[in-house]
Amino acid sequence: MENSLTIADIKPDNIFVKFRDHSLIESYLANADIPEQDRSEQQCSPVPSQPLRRYYFNKADSTRVAKFDIALGDWGVASWTDKHLTESIQPVALRAPEVLIGAPWDKTTDWWNLGAVYLEGFRAIRMFSGCVPRDGPYHVKDHLAEIVDLFGPFAKTFLERGNQEIVQAVFDDEGRIKDQGPLGRPGLASETWTLGLSEEARNEFVSFLYALMKLDPAERLSTEDLLRHPWLGARK
Repeated sequence: MENSLTIADIKPDNIFVKFRDHSLIESYLANADIPEQDRSEQQCSPVPSQPLRRYYFNKADSTRVAKFDIALGDWGVASWTDKHLTESIQPVALRAPEVLIGAPWDKTTDWWNLGAVYLEGFRAIRMFSGCVPRDGPYHVKDHLAEIVDLFGPFAKTFLERGNQEIVQAVFDDEGRIKDQGPLGRPGLASETWTLGLSEEARNEFVSFLYALMKLDPAERLSTEDLLRHPWLGARK
């Protein structure tokens, strides 16, 4: 049986998009504030990024998302799932729960990464930051608190597989974060996260995120089952 590979570094910087319809590039640039660049200048001024929502999540043309090709780059930290090259994987703000608590991880850890990146590509906002206060230093406990706030408490059976020093320091007996009340953030199905989508499109999109981002990796769906999800089926 062949070993499975985990990419372990899915983030916007490593996702490359090839537009089949070049007019979409023109419409993107037409709405962007393009800085003037003098060739003699040593420092380049990048074109600011914009969310793809207005171009590919248009309810009037739901097939647009299927009209570009995607490639993943920078496989420098990819690892065999049964022979880890390192345990420090994934961009910090996109790390899966099992990585954060030091539990075993496998190829499904990429699904968590992908779910968070889907939302970031859609709205250009991050689902998690691990920073309290805003723009402050990163804390694993704060990151886990953000996860619990959106996805609920961690199951005891899952926490038992984690690093017990981390688990005992962070979680209470109910799988919630010690000394941490509700963060008050709206649920994923709210317009805060899915602005501009119809109710049907919102429900399908959020359902797909929840399918990708199950807390316990043992409960995550197979690739085949994910491909059968209505949100993907509607865009074939």
